[in-house]
Amino acid sequence: MKIEASEVTRITIRGVEHLDPVSVFLEDFGPGQGRAVVECFGRSWAYFWPAMGNRKIIDFVIECGLDYMIKKFAPHIDREIPVDSEQEMRKEMKAEIVRRRLDDALSKKEARRIWEEVDDAYETINNNDLMYNVFGDDWWEYQPTQPNHEYQYMERIMKAVKDGLKMYKEQMSEVAV
Repeated sequence: MKIEASEVTRITIRGVEHLDPVSVFLEDFGPGQGRAVVECFGRSWAYFWPAMGNRKIIDFVIECGLDYMIKKFAPHIDREIPVDSEQEMRKEMKAEIVRRRLDDALSKKEARRIWEEVDDAYETINNNDLMYNVFGDDWWEYQPTQPNHEYQYMERIMKAVKDGLKMYKEQMSEVAV
């Protein structure tokens, strides 16, 4: 058995609106290699970067974009998710009917008929005939989406991490002077 110890920097970020305290653990393994672990409200996300140029992990994380960070820490979370409520689907369907009517893809009479069909339908999400009538030939490729609250949560966390690391780095450079 071999045991190794390494130096880990732990930073806790508090006072971010609508966010519990966020802990960030940073570990540099060598030139251009490092790991970051982010923890918030009992959930944690980690990622190891084997190639970061000649940077330390703190500099690399600060420079990364939010979308990149989210895809590394939580690759299973999409920015948008399919609409899952009948109310939202009806709203999207009616917006599409208006778009198609304005583009002269539907006559006034046809638009009215489909509109009423949407109003009268018990279910819209799994109604293939209705989806075809509203969205046309490629209806199966059309899936209205809505913002994913999990992605928005990760955005808030990653923004707090980046901002907190910037503040920490500035404080450390002031102390060194």
